[in-house]
Amino acid sequence: MENVGSVDFEWELTIDLADTAGESQNNLTDVLVVYVDGVESEVGFTDGAVVINGTLAATDGETTAGTDESSCEFSLAFAIPEDAGNDYQNSSVSFSLTLSARQVNGGWEDSQTVEVGA
Repeated sequence: MENVGSVDFEWELTIDLADTAGESQNNLTDVLVVYVDGVESEVGFTDGAVVINGTLAATDGETTAGTDESSCEFSLAFAIPEDAGNDYQNSSVSFSLTLSARQVNGGWEDSQTVEVGA
């Protein structure tokens, strides 16, 4: 994502569990691991939503964001540990990705939210 504006902003990507399905009696989210840029997330779906956040500096004007970076990229990967066995075979899960951004000096009540995918 990239900040092309004149004000710094904070962003937050929330990955919420939308639905689970399958023949298994086990919940796939109990074992599903989320990796951000190849590093395992400290928060899993058993704790609620997985949230990733950061701050991006303005591309023009004076920055107060504490960073000079005006863009960022990251990768998301979802994995089932090998030791989970076949208990989760034929199970599925779907997610909702919500990206929110707000001006650094603003409040989340004034944030702009975009549904990234379903």
